[in-house]
Amino acid sequence: MGEVEIIPLCGAGKIQLGMSKGEIREAIGSTPDNIPSHTNSGIEFQECDYFLENAIQVSYSKDTGLVDWIGFNDNIPLKLLFHGNDLFSLEVNEVLAHIKKYGKLDENDPEIGYSYRFPELGISFWRESITEELVQELTEADEADKEWLQKDIETSKHFQQISVFK
Repeated sequence: MGEVEIIPLCGAGKIQLGMSKGEIREAIGSTPDNIPSHTNSGIEFQECDYFLENAIQVSYSKDTGLVDWIGFNDNIPLKLLFHGNDLFSLEVNEVLAHIKKYGKLDENDPEIGYSYRFPELGISFWRESITEELVQELTEADEADKEWLQKDIETSKHFQQISVFK
């Protein structure tokens, strides 16, 4: 398995913010699934490319057409490093302690617990569920639900997506 290092406010490895569609597609070396910019229920969505079975997501600026956000999902076939630590292998609390050495957490993020943003680094982290809430659900769950809740608890201990932005 290869590895790429996150560079704050820039990208990871040769996958960089500010690249054109052609440059990013060449850098990743894969044909993307493309979703054009669109509006749904009054919400505007930017154009996005999805690479490697959605392991890497890229959005493009409406104004410039250049990459303005890169999301790396936990199914990426690479180690995603920040200052030498493999971020997807660490648990949430370990990642946050490591990242806080280099930048300040946005404590006002309305989705804190699920989402953790470090604006001065241009790095954010996301997970689908909060471990403590799932553990509470488990104590009240029927036997039939306990197996999938246990799996969800294990998944929630790690981030499912890490993104780089400006």
